[in-house]
Amino acid sequence: MKKSLILCLSVLTLVSCSKKEKDFEYTRKISQIEYLNMQQAQQVSANQQAAFKLNNEEKSSGEYVSNLSRDLCQMIQTSSYDNPFLFDAYFSKKVKFQQFEAYMKNILSLSNVCESTQIVFDYNPLFIIKFKLSNPHSLYGLFRVDESGKIVEYYFLSGDDMNIDHQYVKMSDGERISSLVFSKDEKASRVGFIKTPYLHTESFGYYLTKAAGFITQGHNVVIQSNRGSHASSGNFKWLHEKNIQDSKETIDWIRNQTFSNGSVYSFGVSYDGYNALAAAASNAEGLLYTIACSAPANASTDSFTAAETVESSLLAYVAERENHKDINLFAEKINYLVKQGIPYSQFDNILYGRDIADWQDLINARDKGSLNEYMLERSILDELKESHVPIFHVAGTNNDQDGRDTILGHKYLVDEGRYPESNYLYIHHGGHGCGDFLETSFGNEFMNLEFSKLKKEYRTLTSNSQPTSQIDEMFNSINIEVPQMDTSPITNRRGTQLKGETYFTVATDKKIVVNGPLKLKLKAKSSLFKSSLVASLFYSKEGAWEVPHYMTYGISRSSIYFEDSSEGEFSLVLPPMSFTVAAGESIFIQLSLEKNSFLDLFSSERQEYYTRNQSAGFFEILDRKVELEVQAEVEVQKEEAVEVEVAVENTDVEMMKEAIENMDAALEELN
Repeated sequence: MKKSLILCLSVLTLVSCSKKEKDFEYTRKISQIEYLNMQQAQQVSANQQAAFKLNNEEKSSGEYVSNLSRDLCQMIQTSSYDNPFLFDAYFSKKVKFQQFEAYMKNILSLSNVCESTQIVFDYNPLFIIKFKLSNPHSLYGLFRVDESGKIVEYYFLSGDDMNIDHQYVKMSDGERISSLVFSKDEKASRVGFIKTPYLHTESFGYYLTKAAGFITQGHNVVIQSNRGSHASSGNFKWLHEKNIQDSKETIDWIRNQTFSNGSVYSFGVSYDGYNALAAAASNAEGLLYTIACSAPANASTDSFTAAETVESSLLAYVAERENHKDINLFAEKINYLVKQGIPYSQFDNILYGRDIADWQDLINARDKGSLNEYMLERSILDELKESHVPIFHVAGTNNDQDGRDTILGHKYLVDEGRYPESNYLYIHHGGHGCGDFLETSFGNEFMNLEFSKLKKEYRTLTSNSQPTSQIDEMFNSINIEVPQMDTSPITNRRGTQLKGETYFTVATDKKIVVNGPLKLKLKAKSSLFKSSLVASLFYSKEGAWEVPHYMTYGISRSSIYFEDSSEGEFSLVLPPMSFTVAAGESIFIQLSLEKNSFLDLFSSERQEYYTRNQSAGFFEILDRKVELEVQAEVEVQKEEAVEVEVAVENTDVEMMKEAIENMDAALEELN
C-alpha cells in the first residue's frame, strides 16, 4: 500500500516539471494530501483492535451527511478548520485533530472557496462527498463511520482530473450490485475490476490506495461489493459459484460504459482473489488477464472448511459481510451453545436474530449426511478448467492462510486445465497478499500482455530475497522419512484407553532450507467415521521448538478427512513456507483426532455409528513412518531427488507435548 502511494507521488512530481509554476504548487498540495491519506490508512490499521466490526442497521446517514458536507464546505469558505467543537461533532476520538488541520490547510492552499457540495454515495458506514471549489478545482471526501456514527476514517482525492461515481449494476436475476467507479480525465481506458466483501470495513483505505495506484498507470477502476455485502442486494454466500455469473455480467456492463475502452482485468487478494478467479472462470469477453493473490478457489481446501471441518468463525465471517454487528464473546457463546447441545441450525438465529443464507446452506447439506453439496457450490475449479484467461497466481510463505489454496489451484489448472500454459505462479516471502509482485519485472510484463517473456514459475530466494525463475536449478525435491515414536493405534472412540494422537520425529544430517509447499504422505488403515485427522509440524532451532507456519499448529486447516473405513496411501499438502533446519536439528510431526479447533458437525452420527460397529474408530500407520516431501533451496545444479538420512531422536513425548502447549500464548494472535 505504501509503495503504491509513493509511486503515485513520484508520477505526479515528474508530470509537474513540465507545467506552469501555479500548477506545480497545486500538484505539490495534492501530493501532500495523498501523503496524509497514507498516514491516515496506517493510523486506522494500527488503531483497530478487531477486523470487520460493522454496524449497518441504518442504510443511509441522511441528514448527518448533509450537515457534514455543509459544515466542511463552510470550514473551507471561512478558514474555520481550527474549531474543535465542530470537529468533535463529527469525528471519532480516535481521529487526530492535528492531522485534520493539516488536511484543511492543504485544501485551503488549493482554494478558499467552496461553491457547492454533492453527495456521491451514502450507505452506512461509507459516504462520499464531492466539494466544488473555485474553478477549476474540486475535491472528493471519502468517509467511514464507526458504530456510534462518528467518522473514524477519511481521505481526500483530487477531483480535477478524476471522477468518482457510484452505480448499481443490475444482474439478470434482478439483484443490484453496488459499484464505485474511479475514472481519470473522462477518458476511456483499460479497467481494473476489483470485487470485494470488505470495502466498508477497516480495509477501506486499502481499496482507495489500490485504485489510486492503478489510475497512475492509466487505468480506470471499478470496485464492487459482493452480492449481499454492504450496499449490494441479495444474500452473501461465501465462495459461491454464483459470483462467476455476477462477474461476467459486470464485465459486460463495464465494457459498455464511456470510461471503458473494452478491455478489463480482474485483480484481488484473499477473498477478492477468489472473486478475480471467478471473473476468469466466466471467460467474459474483453477480460485480458487475472491477478489472484492468496486466493482460495475451493471450499474443501480453504481455511474455514478444509477437509470437511467447519470453523465456528465462518458464521461470524459471513454475518459480518452482510453488515451485522460483531458479536461480543462470539467464541465463548459458540462454545456454550455446543455444551448445551443446541442444534447447529439455530446458531444463526440465536446470535444474529435471523436465518443467514450461507449457514442454512451448510446445515441443509449436513442434514443430508454430507457437506458435499455445500462444497460443490463453493468450488470454481471445474469452471476455471475451461478458462482461457491468463492468470498469475501469487502466494506468500509467511503465515499465508490461503497460500496452500493458491498452490493447489495453480497445480490443478496446470494438470487438468484446458489452457495450462495460461497459468503462472509466484511464491514470495511476504505474508497474505501479493508481496512485491506488482513491483517486479515479470509483474509488469504480465500486465503489459508480454506473455512470451514470462517463465511459468517464480520464487523468492532465501539467500538474497530476490525472485528467481530458475526453479529447476535452484530447488530440489527432498523426501524425508519421519519414523513413528509410538506405534500404537489412535482413536476417537469414547471410553477407550488409547490416545487420540501419535508422534513422529527425525534429526537431519544436513542443512535443509525449506522454501515452498510441503507434502505429508502416509500409508494407513482407518476405520474412522466422518473424522478429521489434524497434522502439526515443528522444527528445532538451537534447542527450542519453532512453528514454521501457523497452519501447522494443531488447527483443522491442515487435516485429512475420513468419511468411512479405508486403507491405502493418504497425503496432505501443507502451505508454502520458508524455514531452515540446521544439520543435527529435528523435525517433529503430530497427528491428532482432537476437535478443539472446529465444530464437530457429525459427532452424533459418529457415536451412533461406533455403537453399531464396535471395531470402528481406529487409525493405524502401516509402515510406522510418514514421509515429508520438501521443496528445498540449493546452491548447486539440479540433482536427482535425494533421500535424507535421518535418525530417531531420543525425545520424550511428554516433554514434547509440554513444549507444544507452551507455544499457545505466543501463537494466540496468529490463530
